[in-house]
Amino acid sequence: EEEEEEDDEEEDDEEEDLDKALRDTADPLPFRGGEWQGDPVEKNQTKKASKKGNDKKENKTLSCDVFDNRDEDASIFASINGADLKKEVAKNIKSSMKTNTVDIFITGPFHNAKTGKSIWIVVFGDYGSAWTLKSQFLKGYIGALLKRIKIPNIDIGHSDSFYDINIRKYEYGKESLWRRKDQSKTTKRLSFVYTCETTNERNGKQGLIEAVQFFFKTMKKREINPIGPLVVEFLKEHASSLYDYLLRKKPNEELIAEDITDDIDKHFRAGFVTHWDDYLNHWMVDYDIIRILKNYVGYSSWSDVPAKQRGLCYKNYNQNATLPEWDIEQERY
Repeated sequence: EEEEEEDDEEEDDEEEDLDKALRDTADPLPFRGGEWQGDPVEKNQTKKASKKGNDKKENKTLSCDVFDNRDEDASIFASINGADLKKEVAKNIKSSMKTNTVDIFITGPFHNAKTGKSIWIVVFGDYGSAWTLKSQFLKGYIGALLKRIKIPNIDIGHSDSFYDINIRKYEYGKESLWRRKDQSKTTKRLSFVYTCETTNERNGKQGLIEAVQFFFKTMKKREINPIGPLVVEFLKEHASSLYDYLLRKKPNEELIAEDITDDIDKHFRAGFVTHWDDYLNHWMVDYDIIRILKNYVGYSSWSDVPAKQRGLCYKNYNQNATLPEWDIEQERY
């Protein structure tokens, strides 16, 4: 029992160390006070009670109808080797996990009539096993690769827009707060912005798709120039707390790099599924929505944003909706 308690304590210490490392290496975010916009959302939503006497009877097949405790039913499982079954189930689970695709949520295009630009915003699904990736690293990594590997239809400028957002507390929720675990740890997702000339929007959309495809290709495990050592070098220089944490788990940088390469390959190898016509408040808080409108679409106030494009920002937007203040402050960690 004492050994089990010691193991539990070690696991708790490791989790605390990781949380601290992630906090220490998080992007610095400005905050100067301010109030959050939107009405609060009730956490506990109750289901509507069904009316007695009006419930329709459903045809249900209970598990006991299929396998009861009769000897002939038990014999089905008695013939299976328990150890072999355990291994096969574990193998099937591992195999199914390898084939999980990454969700890609795309909003837009926004159209700025003054600049003649069309803009899409892309948000990735969870980082999963690729959690060591940082948006600052990806800016340099993808940008450098696109300079060396010329792909005419991809606008290299999108690599400068990689950004880790902290996702919204509730999907499409009115409350503009970060989703937090244990009231402290936020959930990050990678995002980027893709821009093209409105007159060439069809090719621009194709370029966006090719940019996502290129991203996934660069995450594959390979013998020459694997991604793991590059990530380790980045963490060593720019995220020392996280680097030190990883070094406590493995004896040297080479083993850390191998694990990172494998983990990134595992996460991205099955490819992606695109979800078009999404809304920015699916994942973004109001601050990030307005940051996109300011820095990438080119608007300076809500009056510049046409009603249709406001509808791209907020699901179920209508003219009577109260929009957040344009100069909204960023939330603190």
